[in-house]
Amino acid sequence: MNGYQAWNLALRNYLTAGVARGRPVFLHVDASVLSEIARTLPEPLTPAEAEDAFCAAVRGFVTVRGVVDTELIRRIDVEHDVPLCLAFLAATVLAATRMREGEDVSESNYFVRLREVLGMPAGPGRPPGMEAGWAAELPLWRLWNRWLQKNGWLPTASAGEGPHTYIHFPISQALLRAADTDRLVRIFTLRQWRQDFDPATIVAALSQSAGGLSAHLRELLGRDDESREAVSEAVHELYESWRTSGAESMGSVGGLRVRAGLIRSEDPWSGGVCYCFYPRAARQARGGGFVVDTPEGPHPLREERPGWYEPFGEVTSELLSSGARLSIRGGSVEGELILPARRFWILVPDPEDPESGAYATWGVPRVGDPFVLLLQEALLADVEILREEGLFRYADGPRPRGDGWLELVRCEPLVEAWGEVFVGDTELKEALRPITPLGLRLSGGLRAPGGLGWLDEAGPAVEVSGFAGEVDLRVVAVGAEDEREILAEPLGTGARRLIPWPGPGDYRVEATVGAWRARRLVKIAAWEALTRCVPDEGVATELHAARVVGARVMPRAPAKEHPG
Repeated sequence: MNGYQAWNLALRNYLTAGVARGRPVFLHVDASVLSEIARTLPEPLTPAEAEDAFCAAVRGFVTVRGVVDTELIRRIDVEHDVPLCLAFLAATVLAATRMREGEDVSESNYFVRLREVLGMPAGPGRPPGMEAGWAAELPLWRLWNRWLQKNGWLPTASAGEGPHTYIHFPISQALLRAADTDRLVRIFTLRQWRQDFDPATIVAALSQSAGGLSAHLRELLGRDDESREAVSEAVHELYESWRTSGAESMGSVGGLRVRAGLIRSEDPWSGGVCYCFYPRAARQARGGGFVVDTPEGPHPLREERPGWYEPFGEVTSELLSSGARLSIRGGSVEGELILPARRFWILVPDPEDPESGAYATWGVPRVGDPFVLLLQEALLADVEILREEGLFRYADGPRPRGDGWLELVRCEPLVEAWGEVFVGDTELKEALRPITPLGLRLSGGLRAPGGLGWLDEAGPAVEVSGFAGEVDLRVVAVGAEDEREILAEPLGTGARRLIPWPGPGDYRVEATVGAWRARRLVKIAAWEALTRCVPDEGVATELHAARVVGARVMPRAPAKEHPG
């Protein structure tokens, strides 16, 4: 049955699917999200049924004779490992997304919408049972935030100030309101965009012609914090839904679309560089069994890490220019894997292991983490303008990659202010501009296998980078019930600080300067938690006369000579 707990579990699966450890999670829920989730319920629903069914399930579970009882959901559903309050919190965010253009962000306007969602009589005040925010909502948001941190994700819901103290929690999660969605669909329809835009490209296109955007949308698209990527993804998902199904059937079932990025590998012996397809798992692509049809034959898609499939094939310079579309099939699902034709690509270090030497399209560059820029030769003049103005630098000269493509390595921004410099390609400039003037890096120590953090007594050091002289560094131990500060001190940018990690557990590291903040999560694992395992496939290094597997060197058999 599609009761409250079924929605609760489906929401957890949807919101955290494909989110890598250490990444922020937004509890953004609107009508289109509910339409997607409704397809995964024990009894799947159509998009038209989803929103009403969800609101009815929440009302039926959380309200008793017209009174909200949050005591019922102030715990973890141990069987499914999910906070029981998740669906109710999603309902509060749904109310925030229903706020229309021109409505002030105030308690009275917000609670009008929340009463609608909960099926209560109209009125500006708090719903019965929620008279005190510190007793009704606050414990639920704290439970959700701590659950996220315990599972390796960064929480994003935060309190406000004054009369906005508690309503800011759901409002901070509402990436797009209904009015924003309506306005964006009108813009897409008016301009008849049909290109394979990726998130950064569609946001750049909207920002360049901001005349049709509301003040709220302009603020969203101009954010310079960890929500920037989440907003871009939300806008892109809306664009893809509109592009593939049209404004009249938004949210209807369409073919599976998997977007491919790039991953870069460099041969340690020859120095040769290869770029491969790096598919990003779509939310709709749950489960396994997907196969992509390549020119070399069928290739199964296997998960490499949350949100990403294993790399495959080679992306030649010709494919960089033309893009690629490959068929995908699996079970009853068919679709496409799309490598968009782009003018440039940015590849950042592995966020889970920056010292590995791997670079891929894992996200936007962070201050202090040099990245690789792959671009068409025509864009080099814009990069040189940025370099001459002292905003940007890269190591060595541009490296040709064929067919008019160049590679710049060890790229990094040098200053924060980029507003006064103008280049021909504004999308490139916006992509290279640092999101925040602050970066936080974890280095050294002994990593636990399987991406589970670091081992006890061998935790990482903290390095802060940025454009300020000094930051406030804070380390907090995150428990199931509370948080405990273990370190708070100033630290100069560019400095490296060894942390006295108290022992196994979960920790949050924060660096702040003014209004800017950088955060990372650290898990310290006990040595006793290690288990022996044998890799499924051995990793080998191929040499001319031998094959090296671990500590074994296996000489190659001499090639047989052909007679005469």
